[in-house]
Amino acid sequence: MNNQEAANILSCAELNIRRLKELVKLLAHLKNLRIEPLLIRGAGLIQTVYPHPALRVMGDLDLLLKPDDIPAAKSTLIENGYQPDGASVGHFIKPGAGQTLRCCDTERPVSDVATAESRRPIGRASRHKGEVRLRATPLAGPNRESIGTLLDLHWDIWYLKKDEFYNLWNEAVLFNFPAPEQHRGIGIRAKTLAPEEHFIYIAAHAIFHHGMLDGMRLQDLTNLINPAPPRRGGINYPHGFNWTLLVKKTKQYQLETPLRIVLEQLQETKNVIIPRGVLKQIRPHRLLSQLLLIFTLKPNPLIPQLGYFLKILALRGWWGKARYLLSCLFPSELFMQERYSEERKYSLLRYRYYLIRPVCLTGQGLRLLTHALLKIGLSGIQL
Repeated sequence: MNNQEAANILSCAELNIRRLKELVKLLAHLKNLRIEPLLIRGAGLIQTVYPHPALRVMGDLDLLLKPDDIPAAKSTLIENGYQPDGASVGHFIKPGAGQTLRCCDTERPVSDVATAESRRPIGRASRHKGEVRLRATPLAGPNRESIGTLLDLHWDIWYLKKDEFYNLWNEAVLFNFPAPEQHRGIGIRAKTLAPEEHFIYIAAHAIFHHGMLDGMRLQDLTNLINPAPPRRGGINYPHGFNWTLLVKKTKQYQLETPLRIVLEQLQETKNVIIPRGVLKQIRPHRLLSQLLLIFTLKPNPLIPQLGYFLKILALRGWWGKARYLLSCLFPSELFMQERYSEERKYSLLRYRYYLIRPVCLTGQGLRLLTHALLKIGLSGIQL
């Protein structure tokens, strides 16, 4: 290990530990309100399947909440120094010293975050149904104290039915967060997704939302299957990884295509041993698989944004597809209130977006499909 690699690991550890300490305080406040979030992605994985917090980049904290808990959680965040974006529910940051708030929709590559945490590119806000985020850009300078805490609230998982979504809490795994040896005994018990649910969620999110399987996500999935030994004071998933359950839930959610792609990638790049028969039971949708591989899952994807539209093919039945489209075109009133700014929250003008939103999204969808068809024609792709 050279000096630069060592510096990157120390930087990552310092940032992660600071954020974990902040998360412990926040979880205590939510617990007092009887709000039970599920820690997902980095916040849930770093204490369960990684041997040390320095080994997993964590740009922000992701919490999954029940929809009814969102208003109280939002109030608690504001009371504890977090600032909402003001344009959509779920965007929160606790600014550091000398920090300015700006929006961005770029996910940091695993190779860049530890060394360039203070240089987040500026773009536009990323706002999806049930998942919204705010990025913050510190003022220039290497001072890590200027890096605030970024937090994303999630209240929906697109491929789950309502009863399946709430069942996540029944199957959730309880663990020590954070581990005592890292934070001098300061900790709290927290919950994260069951390993099979977490695996499916990360795989589907990576493919359909990001159109890519980068090194960080592949390592997350590898560690879910083969977790590192638990640290003193912490635990891994107590019952290990259940392949039979993974296959059952994959079929139940009709996500065979993204899971098959992910499992093949893990075999090829991470030498993960997949039990005999698992791949045979997970049969991908031929057209969806081809479209994903052609347009999104490439080093230089033709249309990376097409993954959002291809989610419709993965949803269960015609009613499932129609329900998803309707929820995108006509989301809940709470979503509309927060999505289209606080200033119009109590204004009748807010309702005009129920007319504008469907027209805009339909136009964007048609442009995307036209672009895809042109790419198919010009490239001579055979489907």
